[in-house]
Parts: sequence; structure tokens; C-alpha cells
Amino acid sequence: LWKIRQLAFAIVHSTTIALPAWRKACKEKGKSPRLIPRDVRTRWNSLYDMLVVATEYKEVVNTVTGDRNLDLRKYDVSDAEWTILEDMVFTLKYYSATEESNVYRIAMVLHPSLKIEYFKLPRWEQPWIQTAEDVVRDEYKVYLAAGEGAEANIIDADAVCSISLIITITNTFLD
Repeated sequence: LWKIRQLAFAIVHSTTIALPAWRKACKEKGKSPRLIPRDVRTRWNSLYDMLVVATEYKEVVNTVTGDRNLDLRKYDVSDAEWTILEDMVFTLKYYSATEESNVYRIAMVLHPSLKIEYFKLPRWEQPWIQTAEDVVRDEYKVYLAAGEGAEANIIDADAVCSISLIITITNTFLD
């Protein structure tokens, strides 16, 4: 990982040597000149984004790190390391889907030991926290509307995000 991180940084910050060589290698390999995104702490799943581009541009990475004139050989990625990086992309692909799905947010907010604190403790941005709360409230309202007429013990929707949610519906098919 550190090799790809450092390579991405080195290319961007070497505007007269490494960056032109990167662009040239991209063209030679039939790729559009695209930089490797940086993995940063403040951006969710930036590691995945970085690794996806790095593995897609594997031939370009190997070309520029193999060029002795560029002083990038210390970032040369071995075949074994490429295998690990490709495995990481495969694994992280599913984590990237959590951002696209409301189910993840709902599960975290409704989890008895996590709740909305799951988003607050690592200092997620307030709009993200609010989105998580809104998603749970909206889904809760849909659930209530769908369950009208069934016997249920329901708690107030405002409490969903801060206390354990206990909903029991009588299963009529078991009677």
C-alpha cells in the first residue's frame, strides 16, 4: 500500500519529470492519462478508489517504476504485492457498496450497541449523520405504514436513533 500511496504523491508533485513520464506511459499503454487518486483519511473509501486505479493502470505503474531515470524504482510493486492489491480491491468493492445502500446506515443506527453514536464518535460530517438519521426515520415510517392493522408494540419514531428499537408483530401464519 505504501508504495502506491507514495507513487501517487511522487507523480503529482513531480510536474516536470514523473508526471510527463506518467502521461507518456499511459498513452503508450493505450490508457487515458489518469492520475492515481490519493488515499486520504477524510474521504470515505479513498483506499478503494486508489487501488482500483492502480490495478487498472498496473502496466503503466510497472513502466514508470521500472524506469531508472525517474527515481521511482523504490515504488516498484512485485507480482506478489500486485496479487495482494488485487485481492484488496475485490474485498473492498463490497465495502464501497455500503455508501450506495441505505441498509448499511439503517443497520448501524438500529444496532443496540452502536446507534447514531457510530457516526458521531469518529466525527463524521454533520450532513452525513443527519442523512443517516433521516434514512432511518423515513424507512421506519414506511415500515409503520406497511404494518397498519397488525398488532404491534411501536415506539416513537424520534426515539429510533437513540434507544433500542423493539417492535413485535404478531405472526398470523403461526396461529
